[in-house]
Amino acid sequence: MLSFRSNRIKGLLLASVLGTGLCAGPALAGDSSTEKLVLADSVSQKQFTEGLTLLGQGQLDEGGQLIRKVASTTNGNESLRRIVGWLDEFDTLQKERISLIDADYDTYVSWIN
Repeated sequence: MLSFRSNRIKGLLLASVLGTGLCAGPALAGDSSTEKLVLADSVSQKQFTEGLTLLGQGQLDEGGQLIRKVASTTNGNESLRRIVGWLDEFDTLQKERISLIDADYDTYVSWIN
């Protein structure tokens, strides 16, 4: 079972990213700007939309890879950097979670031995 913090981050990540990118990427929730996240070329825009779709389907690794790929080829888009930041934060939490699970498993195994 996911920890409260991990669930919270996952929920915020999905809600924020999906709210940001649906329909060609409306502005971030809480942003005062009303402009859409429109990328320089149609290939990047398509990859970004596909990445958001994958994230919405729960395929965080695949969706995150596409979004990061687009971010690496896009010059200085603040909204895109924020999304990548959220993905990075979620990845960090998942790694911490896996580490805790491994430590618990090792503890249980040591009790049996």
